[in-house]
Amino acid sequence: MRGCVLWTVLAVGGSQPASTPERAPRVVLWAWEHPQDLGFLASFAGNVGIAYLAATLRVGPDGVALVPRRQPMRVAPGTPLTAVVRLEPARGLRALGPAERDRLVDIVRGVARMPGVSAVQLDCDAPRSFRAAYAALLGSIRAALPPSVGLSMTALASWCMFDDWLDSAVLPVDDAVPMVFSMGREGKQIRARLSGGQDFLARRCQQSLGLATYEPAFPVPRARRLYLFHDGSWTAEVLAHALVRFGRRDP
Repeated sequence: MRGCVLWTVLAVGGSQPASTPERAPRVVLWAWEHPQDLGFLASFAGNVGIAYLAATLRVGPDGVALVPRRQPMRVAPGTPLTAVVRLEPARGLRALGPAERDRLVDIVRGVARMPGVSAVQLDCDAPRSFRAAYAALLGSIRAALPPSVGLSMTALASWCMFDDWLDSAVLPVDDAVPMVFSMGREGKQIRARLSGGQDFLARRCQQSLGLATYEPAFPVPRARRLYLFHDGSWTAEVLAHALVRFGRRDP
């Protein structure tokens, strides 16, 4: 997945009560840069959450460029909210200077303070050269957040199936969500292994699955938390169809 006002979420009837990471819903909708009217999730009584793109941070030679969410989003009271911060390091970037690191941490800390947010998720397709810096940044972010705020990360499916950096690195995250969609050349092999009952090698990737509404379905373990990506605006009909396809008629 590829002075500013970051908060563009309009809540129906007020702000949402925070939920602890342990009570995170089993189905979470990634709400990307499209207008979103998610008031219909009120009927799920908090059993379906939202992980919405709050900001994109581009890091390069000139420092950190902040691109806030530009599309409105409407949610119902009581809907669990995760603020997603997309991090895009410049090609060849290997390290973060103190100023860049502090700026990134400060922005993420501000996002975590938005009304109703109970967790933050970092989304970064970190190349191998940037992994050490990314792991250190996650540590700084975790130290800056209150213990009650959850911290997770997305993960390329190839990291989870063919790599061990997620387990070998010191990553202070509650969850690493493998994105089993829009995969590269290894995608067919990864999907075949999962369809055959094999699991990801990385233990951090064995709690959740990230799936897309527009890609073929395959058997999904009931115990996994599902993050669902839709390349457009969510509707009650789109969600109902996705839940049936992935065997979650009752989230």
